[in-house]
Amino acid sequence: MGHIVDSLTKYHLLYWVIKLVVHMAVTGAALALLYFMVSRMNAGAREFWVGVFSDSGTPSWSRVASGLIVLLGVIWVSFLVFVNHALPDMSGLALLIGVPYGLNVVGKAGTMIGTAMSGKNAPPAPQP
Repeated sequence: MGHIVDSLTKYHLLYWVIKLVVHMAVTGAALALLYFMVSRMNAGAREFWVGVFSDSGTPSWSRVASGLIVLLGVIWVSFLVFVNHALPDMSGLALLIGVPYGLNVVGKAGTMIGTAMSGKNAPPAPQP
């Protein structure tokens, strides 16, 4: 690692240190703002967001995963637009966002078909 550091001037190192500190500060400020918003949220809004990420009160892994993938996708596409000054193809990202929900639906359908084929009242599939 010494040869990499030696090839950089002190200004390059200072630039990267400042850039790292600024990114950490922006991330910290965004997280602090998010915490502040959640802590000041009224009961109705909090209930709405719980409903968004749950299925009839049961936490839903597919909804949380899709939400995280959407958030990361927005950040990733924004970065690519900023760097390349062009909108990238987002068909793969759309497929990736839909996969967790699709897997959940296929699992529920399989359970329903299995129940219908066996003729018994099997318990419902656990929610991811």
